[in-house]
Amino acid sequence: MFWLIVVIVVIVIVVYKKKKKANTTYKQHTEQHTSTPVSKSSYKSKISSSEVANAQYLMKQLNESTNIVNSTTNPKTYFGRVNFIYDTLMELTKYEKYGIYTGSTPTADIEKLNRDLESSVNAFVDRAYEAQLIKVCNLKTEKGKLNSLEKFFDSMYAAFDCANTFWSGNGVRAHYTGPLITAGNRAYLDALHEDCMKAYGIDQDMTPLINKVSHKASKSELVFDDTKEKELIAEYNKYKNTSSSGAYYAALPLIDFYYKYRSLDKKYLILCMEYCNICISLLNIPDMQQYVSEGIVIPAFKKLVIIYDKKKEYKKALEIIDKAIKYDRDTDYYEKKRAAILKKMIK
Repeated sequence: MFWLIVVIVVIVIVVYKKKKKANTTYKQHTEQHTSTPVSKSSYKSKISSSEVANAQYLMKQLNESTNIVNSTTNPKTYFGRVNFIYDTLMELTKYEKYGIYTGSTPTADIEKLNRDLESSVNAFVDRAYEAQLIKVCNLKTEKGKLNSLEKFFDSMYAAFDCANTFWSGNGVRAHYTGPLITAGNRAYLDALHEDCMKAYGIDQDMTPLINKVSHKASKSELVFDDTKEKELIAEYNKYKNTSSSGAYYAALPLIDFYYKYRSLDKKYLILCMEYCNICISLLNIPDMQQYVSEGIVIPAFKKLVIIYDKKKEYKKALEIIDKAIKYDRDTDYYEKKRAAILKKMIK
């Protein structure tokens, strides 16, 4: 599994309250900075409390969108959220004149986003491609497999062509209309498409293709990433005891992380399932209703269905499918999975 490391870095807003003559810090994301906050006298009379509250709200949205971009395999969701991140950063630049940021600034983050855009999009393509190959493995016929792959690449090319249309702004804030893909991204997708078709033509077993995507950066043995685990756990622990969208999106990356290492130790598959259930349990909280109504991708359901299917625990897989249909708009996928599982149960 390839992780999309979004290019947003930490922005710290230091808010000084006049009445208490004390300061509190608002921090977002996981990276730490050692920059010294600006002095109270430099801006305390310039920025209003409502402006500070709005900046904090925007940064919460920024964090949530970053987590979505890091996990989605849906091109509409991915490009729409990347565009939304640009818009949010552009809006946050309005407050730079007050000197409320330490460490990085929204302007610096936009520049970094521009620099890293190509590698970020390529990483998303890898993740989406791997997810597609897993779907293809469940198909029975040669024609079905080939059609599924062709549809995937057709949809990805179509998304590239209209990447800027998935988020058109809110009509109030500044809206980013610059490129969301590069010529390098198109070349990368072309090469992936060509390699896939060549490999499929000589081998009907899709497992080698999955392995190629999962390990294309290196042919070395899979080694558990302790550092990454600590980072993800530290981020999740910030929200662990809260019923919030922050808890949902902090738990989300842990699903794919532990699933990646399931072959090393069965405990990682158990942990993957635990975080799937955590995410599912948070779908009904008020803080998540907006995202659910917008039709967000819910990886926890699909991952549990795949796991239970492979473990031949078909009744549990069907139970998850029933739950998923209530939340996830990809009903076609779940109905097909249900039909496939029912056939296995008859045999």
